[in-house]
Amino acid sequence: MCPSKTSLASYPSRPEVAKPQTVVQIMDIGLCCRFGSETAALFGGVATNMSTARPHPGLMLPAENNPDQLQPIHTGALPEFDDLTSPQDRLLALLEEALYNLLEKQPSLPVGRSLLVILLLPPIDTIRGSQVDHQQIQAFLRSTLPEAEQVEIRLLTPADGSVSALLEACEQLKKGMWDAVLFGGADTLVDTATCLEVMQSRTLLTAGSSGIFPGEAAVFLFLQKTTTAPGLAHITTLAATVEPFPGQADEKSMTGLAEAIRKSTQDDQNTLEPAAVILPLDASACQTLEWHQVRQNLWPNARQGMEELYPCHFLGDIGAATLPLSVALGCARLDFTYSAITSLLVCEAGATPPRGALWLHKPPYPGEAMSRKSSKTVTIPL
Repeated sequence: MCPSKTSLASYPSRPEVAKPQTVVQIMDIGLCCRFGSETAALFGGVATNMSTARPHPGLMLPAENNPDQLQPIHTGALPEFDDLTSPQDRLLALLEEALYNLLEKQPSLPVGRSLLVILLLPPIDTIRGSQVDHQQIQAFLRSTLPEAEQVEIRLLTPADGSVSALLEACEQLKKGMWDAVLFGGADTLVDTATCLEVMQSRTLLTAGSSGIFPGEAAVFLFLQKTTTAPGLAHITTLAATVEPFPGQADEKSMTGLAEAIRKSTQDDQNTLEPAAVILPLDASACQTLEWHQVRQNLWPNARQGMEELYPCHFLGDIGAATLPLSVALGCARLDFTYSAITSLLVCEAGATPPRGALWLHKPPYPGEAMSRKSSKTVTIPL
């Protein structure tokens, strides 16, 4: 005799087994910055507001209140490279340290048969960028990286859009066009000529006046597509756009960053308020005002507890290395267990038009994490 419909409803249902999701994971990081080569030290320095600014030995400015008194400007230069004076030499040294740091942790970097390398470098229309030898950098990468059947190296600048470049790389990785992606950035703004160039448009920090300070760094992120969860973080979703009025927050309503964040959540009506956000903004009034506009636009009733981390406040302006370092900082924050968070937002902003937003999610799989009672989890497929 067949059971009735009523009795069938009372039978326990078979539990649904979630299929492993294919995700883009940050498997490891190579880092060279003023806080060292460990992402935990990077997070510790930024979270405790530890500035790396030190007096520049060869560049002085008149004091703000006494023009006859000269004071050295401050930079975030790495002291181990003090004997290197040209931007090319310092940039190559930074790249070497970051890549060797990655290869030390991953001696047999599993690049598979095809590897895409995207490296963000200084704009060529700047003094430091005009001195960078791209062929030498390409030769260094090809001679240092593990061999693969197909290796493509793309040298870009932040003006091309850092998140936009990462978005394209992640999409190609998920489509199987590459077995692995190495996404990085390197820049140095501490040489005398570059400091003088920066002074033309921005106020530099000295002992007696406030302002921004030039810095330097290099970062490599090793990305793979996987259904397992051994990595540092998942890149769950990204979005990129352009700001029509960069640097004009005091005169215009800036909408680019807010639009990128809204697109990254794929919800125009209710943009998720992140538990933490990495903001690569300097301490200038204009960039501070831009973020204020974003908060008023997206979260006018936001709680006061949103954690904001500003790497450039403490490392200085690190140019093309800014987004990769911000992602590395995000991975370190997710690894920190007090207080623990499961996802965070990384932003792209600054003096140039590109704006972007990406969400990092702590392993395990986003689908598994959603089953836990957490209001801070983002689960959006790439």
